[in-house]
Amino acid sequence: MIEAARYWAGESNQVISVDDDVIASLVAAGAPDEVIKAAQQNIRQDADDFLVWPENMETVGLFLSLETQWMMSNGLSGCFHVGLSYPALETAMRLMEIPDKPEMFKRIRVMELAALEVFDKKLKEVKNGR
Repeated sequence: MIEAARYWAGESNQVISVDDDVIASLVAAGAPDEVIKAAQQNIRQDADDFLVWPENMETVGLFLSLETQWMMSNGLSGCFHVGLSYPALETAMRLMEIPDKPEMFKRIRVMELAALEVFDKKLKEVKNGR
């Protein structure tokens, strides 16, 4: 769940996406077999896909349904994310008929904190001119 939240917030895993054209180019260039095999292990069907374990699907689905419910604040350092609106979270859990709301709240908080770490990192990079 943490990685899903970080991915949603814009953090890149820095994994090089390899497609069939890259493999063909390596073969045409005469790359060693071990290089070609290593590249083949990084082939992705779609770079926008993200694997979510089945037991986390409900949590990730709820988190994604809240993407327009982030509280924002303006300060001297600019506009930044403060956190999710908990009234909106409670409403979403009720509408989605989530049975164990206290447990789901904990799980969403884990994802929220992971996303906030990414937002904070990105804000610091902007402030430092990166």
